[in-house]
Amino acid sequence: MDPSAIAAFFVSLSSIAQVLTILAIGALSTHNGLLTPEARSLLARFTLKLSYPCLVLSVADDYNFSDLVR
Repeated sequence: MDPSAIAAFFVSLSSIAQVLTILAIGALSTHNGLLTPEARSLLARFTLKLSYPCLVLSVADDYNFSDLVR
């Protein structure tokens, strides 16, 4: 097996593990009552209004402007 393929696999695995860890922390916090419904609503608004646009802009740098306008 190609060493670069193995390295890519472990990078992918590490990224997935980080996301699953954050999800598990959020689920446990909600289950244990640490996050109130108001706090969850605030986190959802923060994610939608700030995090997603930042993600889109970070990826948009990889493309030509004409490709994005189409």
